Amino acid sequence: MRRGVELSEHENPGQATVLVLRGRVELIGSAASWTGRQGDLILVPPERHRLVTRTR
Repeated sequence: MRRGVELSEHENPGQATVLVLRGRVELIGSAASWTGRQGDLILVPPERHRLVTRTR
């Protein structure tokens, strides 16, 4: 995903993770948000969420 691109709010269909290959992303849930940087593995919460790229 390029900088500034957003994966709009959606349901988590089951167990899922996000691996940040490069740059920085923010995963935003209803009660909390998580920032991931290069090499981070983020566990996707079992709730509606969205993903935003912050840097490339």
